Amino acid sequence: MSISSFSVFNALLVYSIMLGAICLMCKWTDFLEKGGGPVLWVASIVAVLRMVLPFEIPLTHEIRFWNLLGAPQRFFRTYPIVVQVLLVVWVIGAAVFIIRDFWMLHLAYKKCSSYTTKKSEHVQEIAARVGINCPVVLSPDVEIPYVMGIFRYTIYLPYSELSERDTELILRHEAQHIKSHDVWIRLGFGILSEFVWWNFLARPFQNAVDKILELRCDANVTKGMTEEEKSEYLTMLLRMSDRVVDRKEGLALAMNEFGVVEKKRTTMHQRFRVIDAVRKGRSSRYVRPIATCLVLILFFASYLVIFQAASAPSTEYLQDDSRTRYHENYDGPENEDKATDTFI
Repeated sequence: MSISSFSVFNALLVYSIMLGAICLMCKWTDFLEKGGGPVLWVASIVAVLRMVLPFEIPLTHEIRFWNLLGAPQRFFRTYPIVVQVLLVVWVIGAAVFIIRDFWMLHLAYKKCSSYTTKKSEHVQEIAARVGINCPVVLSPDVEIPYVMGIFRYTIYLPYSELSERDTELILRHEAQHIKSHDVWIRLGFGILSEFVWWNFLARPFQNAVDKILELRCDANVTKGMTEEEKSEYLTMLLRMSDRVVDRKEGLALAMNEFGVVEKKRTTMHQRFRVIDAVRKGRSSRYVRPIATCLVLILFFASYLVIFQAASAPSTEYLQDDSRTRYHENYDGPENEDKATDTFI
């Protein structure tokens, strides 16, 4: 295996195609109802792996382009300084965006530390019953529930008249985010999106990952629930989503299941339909394994083809040898002297 400039180009191309497909499939509610959420999660991981593993294997079939890729290659070969400038801009841009994200994370921590907090022994008892070991903070400054933190998690709840059942379901949801390490996953995908900041699909893909994580969290929380309990869970989501009015931009790295994905009701509506599809048995047991196998097959098949530029070699690769003749239009050795019948 080897890595070349064109293997990196092909990896970025396949990565972008997969990102576009994931973003489109995330909008297809019927697919999500039939079990497409886990498939999109596998596809997201595969897309990242394809980009960070830009290998060229011996079995790779080369498809060469003289004009589409050859012309840019000749230009960059003539002006190598352009390549260096583009790489510097790429690295500087990635560094700026990543530093900006961590600065926003710092501001988010600072804002959370300034909240006015309230105490509730009853809420702490519910948290202990659910099995939550991290701090649970109640504050009138919190609009909707979310979990915050990287090494030390904190669950933030709005200080309002929530029923005991709603509080328990909310805490179960936030505890599932912690158990699934969703904050770390969002951080990793976020850094990767900033690394390819020039790709216009990076931000929509990050939003799609947020949606996929929420669907996965819903599925884990409602697994094993009775029909009545699932109805209560859906009702709780509806009550909390009704609290989101003219929502401001969410805090950096906060797993906010009621507003982190979109300001529209589209995502919440999809979550309702997916949970309801499982409850009513409308999900398909064939979609998930078949679609997952298809994703993996396409992942491995992408290594079997590579797009390469075709162009004449530069003079630095030509040998200064009297026995070797170079000719742009070569018809064959039968038209030349047998003593000098080696051509490139």
